[in-house]
Amino acid sequence: MPPLWKNKTAVLIGGGPSITQDQIDLIREAHENGSVYVIVINNAYQIAPWADVLYACDEIWWKWYHNDTIDFNGLRITSSLKAKQNYPDLIWIEGEAHDQGLSKRQDSIVNGRIGGYQAINLAVNFGAKRILLVGFDMRNIGGLSHWHGDHWNNQRPIWKHRIEHFKNMLPDLKERNIEVINCTPGSALDAFPMGDLANELGH
Repeated sequence: MPPLWKNKTAVLIGGGPSITQDQIDLIREAHENGSVYVIVINNAYQIAPWADVLYACDEIWWKWYHNDTIDFNGLRITSSLKAKQNYPDLIWIEGEAHDQGLSKRQDSIVNGRIGGYQAINLAVNFGAKRILLVGFDMRNIGGLSHWHGDHWNNQRPIWKHRIEHFKNMLPDLKERNIEVINCTPGSALDAFPMGDLANELGH
């Protein structure tokens, strides 16, 4: 990935059930005035179809949603080689099969066992110096694991195992002087400092 967002702020929109329309409106306003770039993860393209990048790592996800995303005008990126082979319009980036740190290469990302981890690495590869996380609840709320309901496979993530992986990237983030701020109220993800989305976007 070329560092097209060098020294800029990136907002990553995940699938957590705490997402509100007010948050999306704030992000869109900042995006339209050129303050931020935006990566949507998996189904988040449905609530922010104007984002710069849609990232989804799973081949089966693309099988279910590829035709839905045809009108998405941003970059569509995956680390699944099979998905790339099935859908040539996707951009493929290699996923390193471990959960330690950030990739040292521009053409790959660390797997981290969850798409949110991979999306942070992707934002770093694009050159972002500041990354805001929204919809990274990493816990169930009101019986929901995602704002759109359970995923296609009906499996509930085991959040506590995945949360720990994010801490593995902290030394590399510090070395590269990259700030990650979790703007997800009540998030169980404790690897990063918490922040208020409106304040972080300058409102």
